[in-house]
This record gives sequence, C-alpha cells and structure tokens, in this order.
Amino acid sequence: MKEISPKLSESIAKSGEHFYGKPTGSYAIGGSIPFLSELEKMYPNTEIVAFGVLGPGANAHGPNEMIHLPYTRKLTCALAHIVQSVAE
Repeated sequence: MKEISPKLSESIAKSGEHFYGKPTGSYAIGGSIPFLSELEKMYPNTEIVAFGVLGPGANAHGPNEMIHLPYTRKLTCALAHIVQSVAE
C-alpha cells in the first residue's frame, strides 16, 4: 500500500476533526478489499482511499448489522469537503 499525499492526508484530518470533533484514525486492511488493489494497478497515479462508517451498535458483519445514520451523514459531509479541498 502506498502512502497518500500530504494534501490528501491533511484534508482527511481536517474534515474528520470538523465533522466528528476528534482526530481521524486509519488502518490498512486492503487485503480484505481486493478490488481496491486492482484499481491501484489500473490507475497507478491515482490516490485510492476507502472510507466506511461504523457507529454505535453497527455490529459489522453480524446478522443485525445496520448503518448508524448520524455517523453516515457526517461521513458524507466530510467526503464532500475532502473532494473539494483536494480538487482546489
């Protein structure tokens, strides 16, 4: 997995802080999403980042998995700000 640019990293950190009120965190588990590594091979000059949302009670991959709507709303706003700031 390659490192993301300082501009993208800063944009992610600022958006996370703004919308969630705390520092962002990340971890690399790209092996669980093989499609992303294929995209990286096809577009080697493109920064590919995957975001997901797990809020309270989400119970990922459980029989009662759900999406926490307030967290999802914040993530949608944060992504819009990230795209805008990187495009500038």
